[in-house]
Amino acid sequence: MESIIIVQNLKCDGCANSIKKALEKLRGVSKVDVEVTLSEIRVSHEPSINLNIVEEKLTYLGYPKENAANSFSTKAKSFVSCGIGRISNS
Repeated sequence: MESIIIVQNLKCDGCANSIKKALEKLRGVSKVDVEVTLSEIRVSHEPSINLNIVEEKLTYLGYPKENAANSFSTKAKSFVSCGIGRISNS
């Protein structure tokens, strides 16, 4: 099964790398593709997975779902996740 989640604060490949690594660690998630230009995350997963868990993980990383609250601290988390993604991608 595949689900698409549109998120906020997705800026670059560093962000994409952090998102991909974090979500692929979740039980039931088999593949994650991130399209930066569309702020779109495609998650291939088992039908039984609760997508709220995926969305909570994204918010924790600083990438809340489209139209969700996006506080200053959430935006700051996205910059940290982005930096980590850039470092771990090199």
